[in-house]
Amino acid sequence: MPGIETQTLSVIIADSHPVYRRALANIINDMAGIESVRETETLHEMMRELERKSYDIVFLDVLLHGTEEQQSPGAIKKKYPGLRIIALSPYEDSFTIRKAFLDGCSGYLAKTRSDERAIHDAVRMVIAGKKYFDSHIIEKLAGESEDECYMRLHRRYAVMPNEFKLIQLICDGKANKQIAHEMHISVHTVEKYRNITYHKIGVSTSIELMRFALRNRIIDAEKM
Repeated sequence: MPGIETQTLSVIIADSHPVYRRALANIINDMAGIESVRETETLHEMMRELERKSYDIVFLDVLLHGTEEQQSPGAIKKKYPGLRIIALSPYEDSFTIRKAFLDGCSGYLAKTRSDERAIHDAVRMVIAGKKYFDSHIIEKLAGESEDECYMRLHRRYAVMPNEFKLIQLICDGKANKQIAHEMHISVHTVEKYRNITYHKIGVSTSIELMRFALRNRIIDAEKM
C-alpha cells in the first residue's frame, strides 16, 4: 500500500470541544497528503457530512452520544467499510479501550497524551490497514490481569465488555444512576444490561453476583 505522502486523504473530526477540535485539525492539516479536514460538533453533523462526501478517516470522540443505533462506530463501519475510525477519549482504562476496538475503531488516542507525533503515527498506521495504540496504552493493556479475566468470562459465558464493566460497578456498590453516568448510557440501558448479564452467568440477585465475582476473581475477598 502506498504511503500517506502519495495519497490525498479527507479527514473528519467529530468532537464537542472546540479548542481541542481546532488544535487537532491544525496538526492534521500540517501533514503531507491531507486534502481536507472537516470539523463537526455532534454525531448528527458527522453523519450528514459522511453522506455528503467520501472520507478516509474520522476522529471520533467516544463521549459523543448518538440518538440512534446507526450512529455507533460498528454501524458506521458497516455503512462505510472503507472508513477508518480513530477514537478520541479522556479515558485510558482497558474497558473503554477494548470496547472502542470491538466497536470497529482502528485506532485509539488518549486526549491527554495525543501529541503531534502520536496523531501523525495514528493516521499513518490506520491508512496502512493497521491498528494504532500509543506505547502507554500497549503497556497498560499488557499489564492488566483483568484483560485475562474478561477473556475467560467471554469464552465461558459470552460476557461482553459492557457487561463485564457492569459487574465490576455493581460489585463496587454503585447504584443504577451512578453506573449510567460512568458507562455513559441511560438508566434504562443499565437495567437492560443487568438482566442480560444475570441471565448469561446464571444469577438472580446482587448477592449471587458478588459470589460469582469472587469465584471468578473479578473482585477481591475483602469486597464481600
